[in-house]
Amino acid sequence: KGIHRCVPILHGSQGCSTYIRRFLIGHYREPVDIASSSFHETDTVFGGGAQLSQAILNVDRQYRPRVIAVATTCLAETIGEDVPRLLRGFETQFPELAGRLLFSPAPSYETTHVRGFQRALRCTAQAFCAAGAAHHPRPGLVMPMGSPADLRHLRDLCRAFGVDPIALGDYSDSMDGGLRDDVHGLVEGGTPVEELSKLPGSPLIFEFGGAPLKESAGTWLNQAHGTPCLKLATPIGIEATDTFLLALKALTGRETPREILDERLRLLDSLVDGHKLAGGARIAVYGDADLVVGLCRFLREVGLEIALAATGEERGALAFLAETGIQTAE
Repeated sequence: KGIHRCVPILHGSQGCSTYIRRFLIGHYREPVDIASSSFHETDTVFGGGAQLSQAILNVDRQYRPRVIAVATTCLAETIGEDVPRLLRGFETQFPELAGRLLFSPAPSYETTHVRGFQRALRCTAQAFCAAGAAHHPRPGLVMPMGSPADLRHLRDLCRAFGVDPIALGDYSDSMDGGLRDDVHGLVEGGTPVEELSKLPGSPLIFEFGGAPLKESAGTWLNQAHGTPCLKLATPIGIEATDTFLLALKALTGRETPREILDERLRLLDSLVDGHKLAGGARIAVYGDADLVVGLCRFLREVGLEIALAATGEERGALAFLAETGIQTAE
């Protein structure tokens, strides 16, 4: 959904795509189309290549998307389906699909949905960021898994410094669209592939969140193309946001805009005003690791005492908090 005119396909049983459609629609309150290769019992024995081929052709005929993104479910991963080989064969058999297929493995038993999101961003960069991109002044943003408003705010901060970023994983418009009178087969929003292909030529890639090296799109761009990458905590709270703003200031050579400084002053004033109510309160924070780290840093700025920070991530995801003396559970 962060790629313009992209339709996802889940390679597995029909129930898997039905579940994730329901999950996303319930969370974002937006229509979500996700196709399925619709595994049957025989496909779990002989493989689902024929089902996947038919699903891709059906999606291409109905939607005419720029990108068809294939993600595997637990079922396809468990039987060892070689999806990259299948997709290469489809591109040879159907030349009109060449350069339009994207694959990201996504078995839910392997890791969390945040790591799956970060893996999908890395796979997107690997698929569409080729060598030879011309240098340009636009920074890249490897987006965190946040709300659409959060993602738009990150773009707006860059534009306040006079640069228009190239955003990888920007679903802010596609998952938070307006109420339209006309009906579109594909929702608006997402970054066009032609823009994503320019990322290797960016002067700097900002990557938010604690993506492991094997899931990091910024690390891959740095290793494959030499593009500088700055890894930052998701800018929640004053300190983390200041770090991002200082990096933008250093990149552009511009002073921080007056309206941002005024907003910061109002925030500081509100923290002082509310300290008598919030200061010293003991709380527990649970959620995705990147969000937990950001919230804990912000809540400490507010004056709250973090009694416990917990996440379902692998061990080490909350290492920063453990170093500050906060009790953590992973």
